[in-house]
Amino acid sequence: MKRLCLVALATILVALQGIAQGQTKMMTPEQREAHKKEMNEQRCKQLATSLALDDATSVKFIDTYTRFNNEMGELRSKYKMHRPNKGEQREGQTTDLLTDAQVEENILNRFALSRSIVDVREKYYKEFRKFMNPKQIQHLYNLEKERGEHL
Repeated sequence: MKRLCLVALATILVALQGIAQGQTKMMTPEQREAHKKEMNEQRCKQLATSLALDDATSVKFIDTYTRFNNEMGELRSKYKMHRPNKGEQREGQTTDLLTDAQVEENILNRFALSRSIVDVREKYYKEFRKFMNPKQIQHLYNLEKERGEHL
């Protein structure tokens, strides 16, 4: 009897998880955009707290960091990389499934993306420097790096 209850409970939990996942997939583009904006605001507030910024500086930081994130996102979408179709992709063999021209274009796009990222980071360093000290900015960069490694 105890085993039957455990199996029933596990089945219910799996079903609820499937329902919850299904709901996120059914979001409209407007809902996805609002969710993305809300997550970005939460991330900015979290960073401002972690950097120990006062209220006035936090407002400036959130505005500047949001513009920075938007610009970085635009860069990533500007330099799209060729990828094999999902069914074809196998670990360690992604370039084998692309043509030489596609691989070369990916490499050149990575170079251009890297240059653009450096330009944007330098531009926003100057912006951040207006209201943050270098140690705070370095801490921000370290937090970004940790987040990137985590993702």
